Amino acid sequence: MTPLLPSLANHLESFFRQHLAAQRQASPTTIATYRDGLRLFLVFAAEQTGKPPNRLTLEDLDRNRVLAFLTHLEKERGNTVRTRNARLAVIRSFFKHVAYRDPAAMEAATRILAIPGKRMTKRVLTYLREEELDALLAVPDRTAPSGRRDHVLLLFMARTGARVSPGEVDPEVQGSDSQVYPAKNAAHDPAGDRSNQSGPEGMGTSLQTCPRPKALPPTRRMGPATNLVAPDQALAKLRLEDPAGGQVAR
Repeated sequence: MTPLLPSLANHLESFFRQHLAAQRQASPTTIATYRDGLRLFLVFAAEQTGKPPNRLTLEDLDRNRVLAFLTHLEKERGNTVRTRNARLAVIRSFFKHVAYRDPAAMEAATRILAIPGKRMTKRVLTYLREEELDALLAVPDRTAPSGRRDHVLLLFMARTGARVSPGEVDPEVQGSDSQVYPAKNAAHDPAGDRSNQSGPEGMGTSLQTCPRPKALPPTRRMGPATNLVAPDQALAKLRLEDPAGGQVAR
């Protein structure tokens, strides 16, 4: 009896369950990105062929269909070249998996893998100058709890270069050695010792670290107004300077 070739549905399930989740151990965010990209492609292919998505085959997803889908993203959905290339990367990753699982689909997969990404102009990254950062840090009213909170968050972001999402401040930390820690630092440090570093999480499982100068005072738990440090004294202590007294690069 001739064995049945893997169906499109079988390839899709293997791609998500075995390749992404088990082999690559991709994060839920990454898996969701691949899922959304392939869903858009399958819906487009279903509309083009007049078939329901569950009746599509690998033969319906050829090179011409992929090229038409990429044109659809830019012309009809108004996606940027960056998004177009990201969708193409998802499709290419899937067909690379198909080529390994099904030798009979090798030729079709190779044609799709040969589709190049579009060249795009990279945006120049900008940054705040020293006087601009000082002006930003001076905005929160540190005589109020919300102002002290905002100042600590802005200072943390400026010193570590973190994005908004990975940094978290724990208002319950206590003790003279308490510091502002980013989310899940301990999970990435087998020794559990990052007393002289801050390390916000980057994309996926990456971890960004930078040294914390000893000149910065410990972060205290927000208490009643009677325990406040005078604003001018706090500003002097929280200047963005390294232990040697030089300005820290931003």
